[in-house]
Amino acid sequence: MNCEDTMDKIRYVRFLCGFWRWTPHERMKKYGFQMITFGRVMSEADKLRAITLNADYDRARAAVKAGEQQPIEKVYDKGTIGDLYTQIMALRSAQRDADGNVWTKDQQKRDDWPRAWRHLAPVVGDFKPKQVTPAVLLSLRTMVAQKFSETEAHRVIKVWRALYVRMMALIGESDPSLAFTNKQPDARNVFWIYDEVVQLVDRAVVEGKLGLAAMMAVAWDTMMSPIDVRTLKKSLLAYDDVGPYFKLERAKTGKAAAGTMTAWSQKILAQYLDALAAKGIELHDSTQIFWTMGWVPGAAGGRPRPPSPYLKRKAEEDFAEIRTLVFGADEARVLSDMRRSGAIEADAGGVTKEDLAHKMANSIDANKRLQKTYTPTNNPAVRRADEARVKGREALRASKAAKPETNVVAIGAKR
Repeated sequence: MNCEDTMDKIRYVRFLCGFWRWTPHERMKKYGFQMITFGRVMSEADKLRAITLNADYDRARAAVKAGEQQPIEKVYDKGTIGDLYTQIMALRSAQRDADGNVWTKDQQKRDDWPRAWRHLAPVVGDFKPKQVTPAVLLSLRTMVAQKFSETEAHRVIKVWRALYVRMMALIGESDPSLAFTNKQPDARNVFWIYDEVVQLVDRAVVEGKLGLAAMMAVAWDTMMSPIDVRTLKKSLLAYDDVGPYFKLERAKTGKAAAGTMTAWSQKILAQYLDALAAKGIELHDSTQIFWTMGWVPGAAGGRPRPPSPYLKRKAEEDFAEIRTLVFGADEARVLSDMRRSGAIEADAGGVTKEDLAHKMANSIDANKRLQKTYTPTNNPAVRRADEARVKGREALRASKAAKPETNVVAIGAKR
């Protein structure tokens, strides 16, 4: 039986990255099965093992379906990278517990290590560290860049190198990925101006996407990341002497933040909540605020569907739809660019680094000593940043009018 016959006749056997592998799909992985690497040539023993794995999966699926057992986690052979990764992840968790650093579910979801491991595991999980060559890692990086993005490929190798530093402490090997450069993608430098965001919000209202309109308005004023805005809950809405704001922790860093709003975004948010109530939807404190509005009568290709909380993919799709309607198919700026845009506005308005750090809940707060110096949510500082944004808005508006083709960061330091 040649390689072509093997690929055709034995389920899930594929030739990937220079090796023959047994490649279970995602549903199979829930039963504890992971990719198995055989070698550059399939031996008769390898073929028999692949057939046995398929039979094991069939039995496991039948047993789970019958309620006789639950899906199991993959157990790697001792000394393999998968085994070492499991140990290191346990140590990371133990270290956080020792430091009293309890991660929320959102922080766990944003952890880069498991995200990168999903790409690494099928390729290197069953190898021992010294068996991994630069060519294998470079091939993996290229494949991830082509299938996903250059940013995702950079993340995979970045996590690999951090993982290998810890593996070295356990086994004392050198890192083969250092044989090539892991070039970091160029930072995005495009930004929105206020007038453009207003056009997006107004068009979303016209198209009946009130949840998206409110989400964009709140994202613009609060300068939160898309995931932080999308997952806002009613219980996070608070008030101070100036008006309402969102009190929360950023999902990625866990740092406290105050999401202050202007009268404009407050009005859009109120209109959206009224529309939601008119549909008979009452939001509880623990409920996600931003929902789709369901089917809009007369919408092209629309069909009846109930409103539902915005998920990542739906939010991106709806934003892209409105962006195309307003600025055309060639427009490539995204919702996350609004956070940078707010920083540029504030910078143009003369904001201090400290006030901007309070507004964005990042940079300066990374220093533990400064964390103790400044209160986690200093609302006056956040609102000073809002005032600076209004001043900077006029400067950017004038600059945009003078050079309408320009949309790059040219003010202050990189954000």
